[in-house]
Amino acid sequence: FPRVVYKKLKYIDPTFEDLKDALPDVARSLQQLLDYDGDVENDICRNFTVEYDVLGERKTHALVAGGEHVTVTNNNRDLFVELYVRWKLDESIKRQFSSFANGFLQVCGGPALSLFRYEELELLVCGLPHLDFEALQRVTQYDGGFGPTHPIIKHLWDVVSQFDTDQKKRFLFFVTGCD
Repeated sequence: FPRVVYKKLKYIDPTFEDLKDALPDVARSLQQLLDYDGDVENDICRNFTVEYDVLGERKTHALVAGGEHVTVTNNNRDLFVELYVRWKLDESIKRQFSSFANGFLQVCGGPALSLFRYEELELLVCGLPHLDFEALQRVTQYDGGFGPTHPIIKHLWDVVSQFDTDQKKRFLFFVTGCD
């Protein structure tokens, strides 16, 4: 899960940084709006609404009362981004996240949960982000005539040791069937 899920489980409001983590393409577009040097009102032609699809039907949500009549300008684009982030990471998924949170808390809830910060909660659920392949190599059991000194096995571990983190994750998924 993106980090914002754990923050929301701890009742922490999502931020623009959370959007960058969860939806980098959307965040990049909003960052371009924030960084734009020209006349936002006349060049971007955006109002305080969000369009989205529901089962193939186009819907519009006003970020402020009468948002379809409020133009995004150089002076209010920060507010637009703030409201968009709140809508995208909170309001638009409120019902679905509420169901998820209820289920999560039924399985993992209790008084002890309140002792953890969101970072610690993520660590409990996901484990350490560091993959210790040296430890894996030490405890791997071989069969079929292979062992840790077999040339093919030595070559395998030489190749795996050069993998970056993403390649190591994909290797683990290939070998174990889970990530």
